[in-house]
Amino acid sequence: MDYLGGSFRVLDEFWDIASSRISVTHAADEEVRSWLRALPVDAESVVRVDWARDGIGVEVPFFVFVRYFDDFWYPSSDDVVVMFPDGAILFLDHEERFSYVDYRRFDKRLLAL
Repeated sequence: MDYLGGSFRVLDEFWDIASSRISVTHAADEEVRSWLRALPVDAESVVRVDWARDGIGVEVPFFVFVRYFDDFWYPSSDDVVVMFPDGAILFLDHEERFSYVDYRRFDKRLLAL
């Protein structure tokens, strides 16, 4: 939780502050994978996939997450936070929206924490 400033409310604002975002409600899996591959992330970098509300997580190379994103996240039920080594965060929410935020560079004072 420390990476979110101690509050899940930050996640609700990620859609508005994202440098890249996609609604996956009607997107085909390959379209989503293409969007994920286009993010400024090294495919070999190890990311932490975190089900923060459940208190569990796993570390995998980003290319593994991209290939199996639909096994890591289930629409309408999961909120998943993917943390990158450079400080960026990808939020996959239960409303079927993916938001990529370079959280390290974002002025957290602008968020309503």
